This record gives sequence, structure tokens and C-alpha cells, in this order.
Amino acid sequence: MSCPDKSPEGKNFISTYTVTLTANNGCTAGTATHTVTVADVCDPITGVDFTWLPVSPVEGEEVSFTSSMETGDGTITYAWDFDDGGTSSNPHPTHVFANGGVFNISLTATNDCSISNRITPVTIRSLFDLYLPAIVR
Repeated sequence: MSCPDKSPEGKNFISTYTVTLTANNGCTAGTATHTVTVADVCDPITGVDFTWLPVSPVEGEEVSFTSSMETGDGTITYAWDFDDGGTSSNPHPTHVFANGGVFNISLTATNDCSISNRITPVTIRSLFDLYLPAIVR
């Protein structure tokens, strides 16, 4: 048996096995050997996306992110980048933004045969912008 390897397309693991059959009826015996190649077909990740709550978060407030995807199987790893130095490998992380602004949140989902990425700008409201208009009135 050979060790698993990627296909030329880099998508499927392929293993080659040598199968031997021996038949014996008591009078005669025969042996047949054949090589069999087995591909572990992987379902690629498509449609990676995420949502967050609260919908209009404020700096200093915990924001909950929820990942989703249309297809994908096997062991899936997640890599979040919150565009402020923060990261996570949790499929559904929480994060606190220290400052307001627009942050380009990136989610990368990976399995054995694919990588899918989604970058979405998320606006974090600043406390200054939130309360200053009320104080000025």
C-alpha cells in the first residue's frame, strides 16, 4: 500500500492498494493480484459567510459571530481575522472591539480539498459618536 497523496488537481487524497486473492479447492490453487486505486472524494467548501450580533455593535461591547457555509465536509478549520489584531479559530467566536470604526472581518474555512474566504466590512460605533449628539442637545 502506498501513502495517501493529493491528486494532480490537489483536491482528492488517493491511495493505491495491492489486492491478492488466493483460491484453493483442495486439488489446485490459484492466485490473482490486482492494483486498486481509491480516491477519497472531498466535498469542497462553498458559500462561506457569517453574521454577527448585535447588528449595530458599539466599541467595548462583545460581538458574537456565527459562521455558515453552503457545502463542505470533513474536518473544517476556521481562521478569523478581526482587522484589529484579534484572531480566532472558533467556528462561532466572540470579539470585543476597543475602538469604533469600520473593520474588514475575514473568515477563512478550510477542509482537505478547499479553502474558502469571506471578507465583510463591519461598522463598530464609537461611544463618542453615540453619546455626543445627546450631550450637545
